[in-house]
Parts: sequence; structure tokens; C-alpha cells
Amino acid sequence: MEPVWADVRSGYQTPAHQPDARLQAVALGLALEPSPGRPVSPALDEMFVKINGETHYLWRAVDQEGEVLESYVTKTRDKKAALKFMRKALKNHGPVEAIATDGLPSYKAAMSELGNKDRQEIGRWISNRVENSHLPIRRRERVKQRFRRM
Repeated sequence: MEPVWADVRSGYQTPAHQPDARLQAVALGLALEPSPGRPVSPALDEMFVKINGETHYLWRAVDQEGEVLESYVTKTRDKKAALKFMRKALKNHGPVEAIATDGLPSYKAAMSELGNKDRQEIGRWISNRVENSHLPIRRRERVKQRFRRM
């Protein structure tokens, strides 16, 4: 069965293999469904979070649209924690084309142990989508700090 892009407003459906239909769906702002079985290309990142006054690390995997696929909280930011997070994410979301990360050495060590070292992408702006997904959490933390300083 071939995928079909549907215009919910008019009920009109066009085959997905036609390039004009895909452009029309994007122009109308319709949500395009990913192809089934297509590997995800996640971006991984970690951030510092205070929980009950203690510093923890929130590890997150984000897909191409910026949706959070997986999250994991640890007290350490080392190879063991990165490996556990990657195993959890790969187990739940299957094979990947490439994994975008920042330059943290823990990612390199964990990916070499998993055998995904050749799929790691490190670049200056590659992990922007995961960095932007941290913003709502940082905003909430900032608001909570204001109440303490009154």
C-alpha cells in the first residue's frame, strides 16, 4: 500500500510518490507522516538539572522534528551513563542512520563499544535541535529561582 497525503480541510488525497503532492502537503502545513520502517536520525545531548538541591544530568534524544524520543537522569556524566542511555534509546527506537552529538568524550567511548562509532556526527550546529529542546526546562528553572530570591 502506498502512502497517501490527505488534505484534511478538503478531503482530497494524492499519492505520496508525486513530488507536487508532497510540496502541496508541506505548503498547506499538513503533518507529514514518516515512512514506516525508516530509521530515525536522533540527536543526543545532556544538561545539568538540580533535583532537591543536587546536580544531576538529564540525557535526551530528539528526532528530526525536535520531539523528545527518550530521556534519562543520572548522577554522573561518564561512559557508563552514556552507554546505558544509548542502549535504552536504541532498544526502544531501533536502528539509526546517524547520531548527532556534541563533543563529549563519553559519547565517543560509548559508541565505539556499541559499534556505532562510524555513525556519530559531531559538528558545530548539528545538535541545535536538541539544544533547543532544553529551553522549556531552562525557562521553568529560571522561574523557580525567582521565587526563592524574594
